[in-house]
Amino acid sequence: MKWCLFIALGMSLLGCGPALFIEPGAGIGPPAYRWTTSLHKDHPLVGKIWSTKSQTFVSITQLTATVQESELVLIGERHDQPDHHRIQAWLIQNLKRPAVVGFEMLNETQAEAVDASTSANELAKKSKWHTSGWPDFQMYKPIFEAAFNGQHTVRAIHPKRSRLRALMMRPTSQPTSQPTSQPTSRPIGQPGQYAAQLSPAGQAQLHRDIRVGHCGHASPALLTAMVRAQVFKDKWMVKKIETARRQSQGVVIAGNGHVRRDYGMPNYIDYPHISIGLIEVLDSKKGAQDYAPERYDFVWFTPRLDDIDACEKYKEALRKMNRRFKKKARKGHH
Repeated sequence: MKWCLFIALGMSLLGCGPALFIEPGAGIGPPAYRWTTSLHKDHPLVGKIWSTKSQTFVSITQLTATVQESELVLIGERHDQPDHHRIQAWLIQNLKRPAVVGFEMLNETQAEAVDASTSANELAKKSKWHTSGWPDFQMYKPIFEAAFNGQHTVRAIHPKRSRLRALMMRPTSQPTSQPTSQPTSRPIGQPGQYAAQLSPAGQAQLHRDIRVGHCGHASPALLTAMVRAQVFKDKWMVKKIETARRQSQGVVIAGNGHVRRDYGMPNYIDYPHISIGLIEVLDSKKGAQDYAPERYDFVWFTPRLDDIDACEKYKEALRKMNRRFKKKARKGHH
């Protein structure tokens, strides 16, 4: 869910038919399924893949073929959802040509360590993953193993936290040093879109999602700062994957919010690409259209990890985050 994305952002800065789980090594075609999460696993959408372009469900084979042909593939996730990481690993395992795989979870301070790594375990050790604040490495390990075993190139594409913190504390009137380009005439919201900057509608939706994601605990100033940071991150990651991949295929592993077409990375990409949202089902929503699937090119529905009330779970942490931001903002004005 989107609240997971934005809570993580704030705290870090301051196939058709029923499916069960993709078994790495299954190869091309419908793989063996065995979900590791089980909440709502009997939901009618679980395991199905919705195509925004065709407005219908497609098979795993069809999605895999599209992934193999695409210049750039953006694959979303709920960060602590193990099935999402196994799906990502399977998609990478079934690439047909050398690719550069960029990770939101790895930032510029870890780039040298990442570049020097030749295995998943070596990357975990050299990048000091255990100090990063991301979920346990074992959850992400299948993705890295698929990348290294497939002779793909792994890259860190996220800006360092100090850069983002400084950006969030900067007065709005000051420049953000964001990568810039000239917009084209393609309409926002269409595949292959390129706006160079976020549309007013996209900004408004991002602001709403961050406000809801922080359960009313974020001040207006913090909301504005987090919108600015989110936009900066998406532009930065687009620039980094572009620099790294050159003529190779590119794959980005990031939170669902970063691969959304309405306010994510697709707004800054000026060539054909696809975004895949990995979305947990809700018991109250039985149809694909109930999930606003137009936010992605493809939506792959999975069971839920939990039904925990995030607002209650992170209530005190969110309050502390807002207090820290206010305190730092006051210091910055003196």
